[in-house]
Amino acid sequence: METVLPDIGNVPIVDHQFKMFDLDFVRNIDNTFYVANRESRSKYNFEGFDIRIFRGLEPKLQISNSIHKFFTKGINWNDFTLTNLYDSIEMLSSHFGIEFMDAKLFGKFEIAVNIKESYDVVNNAILYSHGNIKPEPMRGKSKHYGVRFQLETKGVKLYCPLKKIILAKSLVRRPPENLLRFELATSISKLKSKGIGLGTVKTLFDPIVLDRLGEELVKSASKILFEDKIPDNLTPKECVARALHDSDEYFSKYIENVSRDTVKRHRKTLRDSLKKASTPIDISEKVKSKWQELINQ
Repeated sequence: METVLPDIGNVPIVDHQFKMFDLDFVRNIDNTFYVANRESRSKYNFEGFDIRIFRGLEPKLQISNSIHKFFTKGINWNDFTLTNLYDSIEMLSSHFGIEFMDAKLFGKFEIAVNIKESYDVVNNAILYSHGNIKPEPMRGKSKHYGVRFQLETKGVKLYCPLKKIILAKSLVRRPPENLLRFELATSISKLKSKGIGLGTVKTLFDPIVLDRLGEELVKSASKILFEDKIPDNLTPKECVARALHDSDEYFSKYIENVSRDTVKRHRKTLRDSLKKASTPIDISEKVKSKWQELINQ
């Protein structure tokens, strides 16, 4: 969030530091802005926020990072409803004396839901169908707790919050087993290019915007392809497609020597072979149901 501040030209500065909003701000290394230090942020449960002030003719205050974790004091595996979001904005507005409903949304934007699902689903995630992106393992202390798919304009994660907390040896409250978190990270500009009317914080409460954001989340979830067992009725072409997919080195050499149409046919063959999985898995309906539940509370 970003909002214009009243004139702060008379705020006293000592050794490139000053106090404002009962927070201690220090100049960053390249002298382009001031950032609230952790010690002063911790007094108000702001540890997870990045709070910056940009001085100049039109001073600005920026607050970024997880508002969910701010509201729940460091955890994100529980439900964060629309009412919780409203209460969080009111808490920030009260502390800073600024109406954050009118603050501008900018930069990275992330939405997520927690769904009841076995961790076996994570192990069975093998492909993101848009672009045929293979999963990257999410690890803590060399142990696996989830997968991510990184595309040009967004990132998608599916992971187990309990495993992540255990591996990090964190002291935060632990979630129940069989709970997975699905996250979509993109940008305000990318969402705007799709016609989603995100401008100020208050637009997050627009029913049309909420429905469109839900559609983006569900569509991203539906693109993850799963397979719990390699089917035994693959065609020779499907076997070749899978072999190429399993080797980045061979696939890179392959696409250098064939036409774009051939690559497209190869990828279609690969997707067709995945549809033969013995137990098709689709998390998108659970994602949709949970999103609707959260925005109606």
